[in-house]
Amino acid sequence: SFYGDFLGNKGFGANAKYASDPYWADKAANNVCKIENYLSNRFFCIPPQRSRVLGMQLYINASLGFLHWGFNFYYSYLSKRKIDPFSETDADGYYPSGDAFVVYPTKDSATPSLRYMTMIEAFQDYRALKTLESLIRRERVVALLEENGVKGLSSYPRDAQWHFSFRQKINHLIKNEFH
Repeated sequence: SFYGDFLGNKGFGANAKYASDPYWADKAANNVCKIENYLSNRFFCIPPQRSRVLGMQLYINASLGFLHWGFNFYYSYLSKRKIDPFSETDADGYYPSGDAFVVYPTKDSATPSLRYMTMIEAFQDYRALKTLESLIRRERVVALLEENGVKGLSSYPRDAQWHFSFRQKINHLIKNEFH
């Protein structure tokens, strides 16, 4: 059965049968098949910076989780046929390229894509912000993000060099708080 095209709760939505917390969708973030000028995602057509900033966006919005359905979906829409992810990246034209998988199959395992590695960096950024929060309080970390241009899901610096420099600043603050 199809329960809806939104996260939902125990009563309605895509995960009505799976959510143990009736309000879990209110606490999680997701992005499904959306290509907007500002939203984070991991599609082929989106610069890595827009994927990497996800960790900061999740932190500043106090999200408790993130759901993205496609890890290794190597099928067409509705699983009608198997696809070769090396040559067909959009699930038979139904999803944006890069939505259905972030790893490539190998004989015995999977090889991570650059998009997957960028998502790992995003979650490492989130953990670094949580570590800093444990040292200086959430309010100060949020203020630091806002002072440096991260103000939610749509307002953030688009420059990869900025991101690298800001992460170094976070690491420096963590190191100094430990001494």
